[in-house]
Amino acid sequence: ELLYANHSAGRTAQNALNAMATVEAIEGRAFVDVSAVVAQQAISAFGAPVVDAALLGNNRTETALYRIAPSLRGRLGAETQYEARLGLGSSRSKSALVSDIETQDASARIGAVEGRLGAAWFLQASAQRADYRAGRTTLMQRADAQLGYPLGESVAAYVKAGFEKNDFGDANGQHEQFGALGATWAPSDEARLSVDTDASGRTGIVAAWSYENAA
Repeated sequence: ELLYANHSAGRTAQNALNAMATVEAIEGRAFVDVSAVVAQQAISAFGAPVVDAALLGNNRTETALYRIAPSLRGRLGAETQYEARLGLGSSRSKSALVSDIETQDASARIGAVEGRLGAAWFLQASAQRADYRAGRTTLMQRADAQLGYPLGESVAAYVKAGFEKNDFGDANGQHEQFGALGATWAPSDEARLSVDTDASGRTGIVAAWSYENAA
């Protein structure tokens, strides 16, 4: 609880929480992720920013976010792996100016076991729904696939394609299809660089590097 000597109306209680945990329901196969966050957030992006939650201000409110996400992952034979996940989330605010939100999401992926050059192929899809108590429901769907072809021990070419549909901008929805050609270079097991370009000339670059100290 916070007390302010010069503000009789400034007496307020604040809660803070940031917790997460993963439960392994079935060894190496089924998991449940849970998280909870309670924090101060700005009510309006055009108001005074919440620099210090302990300071008085009319542009802040306490928001609690909770999420649970069970998942399955494993292998089909020696060369194929899969993962499926469901998620349920809830956001509750103490201010009527910030909408409460209920979210549901699902995703699934199946593909080759990743090697030095990544996955030789994969298919994946995801969907998300958000219900705003003070607004409309929004939906998003996305699916994409990738197929690679090795050109050597450290280089591979790939093609990918997919689509995304959402109604974030307007209730009628937007639909976009995409595709690209690219190449991956992996000089070692710890470093990987991928570059691709689509039909409109947009280029994407993804670099990954990992380091483990055995000491």
